[in-house]
Amino acid sequence: MATTTTNPTLDYDRARVERQLEDTPAFARRMLAGPSDLNGPDIFSIYATRKIDGGRDEVFPLRQLSGNEVATQLALAPAELSRCFAKLAAQVGRVLRHQNDAISLEHEAILFWPSLADLHDFLGVNLRVDELIVAFDLLRSAFQTRPVTVLALSTLENILQAASVTQHFTTEMVDGWVDRLAEAGLDLQLPLTHERGHAA
Repeated sequence: MATTTTNPTLDYDRARVERQLEDTPAFARRMLAGPSDLNGPDIFSIYATRKIDGGRDEVFPLRQLSGNEVATQLALAPAELSRCFAKLAAQVGRVLRHQNDAISLEHEAILFWPSLADLHDFLGVNLRVDELIVAFDLLRSAFQTRPVTVLALSTLENILQAASVTQHFTTEMVDGWVDRLAEAGLDLQLPLTHERGHAA
């Protein structure tokens, strides 16, 4: 059984982890819950552990969720993904306001690219979505070594907007979007390095 502690550093860590849990997409909570019957009486407890001197673990509870609460959060996952796509589309739109000034456009694009890592929280929710997220990462990598183009940003904005209102991602749809990104400068041969924007 976990013991209560008043360690101020641990309390700070706990608050940080709780905030990260709040930001964890609903589908990730399903991974925590496993294949159990969500309509049953099970209670899902989430704990955090902290290594301390001597190799011991301090364990403290973060939250308990009923099966119904987990199911409710799962139902929100598509909406969370849509909001993320819409938020990113709006950010690209703000970058494009600088399209008449190449230096400002490049500066704003550099500030924007890391935001695409927000989508990494949704890796695993859908194979087609995974393909699209990887394509976005490749597009970002392509323009880390050369100046960004208005065409690439406009194409990205349009695809993000379309994705934000898409309920069912098909292979044909995502392949079409990837083709459009390729025409706008996506290099499918680039090596890919993932950068997570949020801890899950």
